[in-house]
Amino acid sequence: EGDAAVYNRFAGVAAVAPAVQVGLPSPAVQAFLRHVVVPLMPSSPMPDFVASSAVRDISQMLADEEIARFAIQDDWGEAKGALGWRKPMKWATAGAFADLFQFLPELLPTIAFPFIVAHDPEDKVCFYAGSKLLMSEAKTPAKDKNLVNVAGGLHDCFTNKREKTVGEFAAFFSQQMKGR
Repeated sequence: EGDAAVYNRFAGVAAVAPAVQVGLPSPAVQAFLRHVVVPLMPSSPMPDFVASSAVRDISQMLADEEIARFAIQDDWGEAKGALGWRKPMKWATAGAFADLFQFLPELLPTIAFPFIVAHDPEDKVCFYAGSKLLMSEAKTPAKDKNLVNVAGGLHDCFTNKREKTVGEFAAFFSQQMKGR
């Protein structure tokens, strides 16, 4: 009874630049990394050249120079074993992502709930083509899913184009809540 009440109020999911498609090495290289490198060096840093989506270049994420300056000063991940921010991804984390991306195409057609995605077509971290794939593969009715192009949003539409992103999300959820 409680779950049904929650389900009846569920208006959907909002996502910014979802990681549906990213730049990965070839399947053969992925297999080698997953089965050899990850078990041998799980906590070691992965070099940036291995995957284009492992970007740490703040200019591909944040458009506002002042916010970027603060982000550069951020020292998340200084604790031993932390994932880090602006630091190389650990091999174990990269391996977990590679496993996820291997099975993600099978999961997309199981999505049947309302959702809205805000994504910059020029995002170089998580590719816009992945959001288009999500739109085409999800079983969600067309009226209950929306892909918003946020030009200039880079990888963080919420920070870089807050008014557009929040406005689109608010309009979507307003529409979803009508008649509930």
